Amino acid sequence: MPYLDRASFIELLKRLGAETDAELLAAAREINRRVQAADVSWDELLVRAPGTAPIDRLEDYDDPDVDVSTFEIRDRHGDLSLAEQEPVPPHLAELFAAEIELIDTLLARPALAIETRRELLDLRADIAANEFTDMDRRYLRDLAARLNLKTGPN
Repeated sequence: MPYLDRASFIELLKRLGAETDAELLAAAREINRRVQAADVSWDELLVRAPGTAPIDRLEDYDDPDVDVSTFEIRDRHGDLSLAEQEPVPPHLAELFAAEIELIDTLLARPALAIETRRELLDLRADIAANEFTDMDRRYLRDLAARLNLKTGPN
């Protein structure tokens, strides 16, 4: 999926509250154009809220190599949810905003292995405890790269 420029896309979204219909319509059309040009769906573009079910129905699990007919939906996160973690103190949330956003983006992936999910939640807990190191940052960026997620400049 081609990378969408996040900052300019957010600015377009802000213009949806414009006073004039012409400005609002222009922003909406530009948003639609960019989404189509990037060849992504709204479902791919919008991240689910942390702690919500990534898949509502097994039929929504889109992997041709996996036969879901014998599966049943269970809580995939078990005890591994953001809601049960200690909140990140505001000063650390600001300092590690990019890393927290990257962790949350990776955690939103429905097919993420439970071991990877556990590692990401551990990294987020390290941020909350102010124990996040440069080695942790490199590991997180490398993991995102292995999972084909755009992480921005290093």
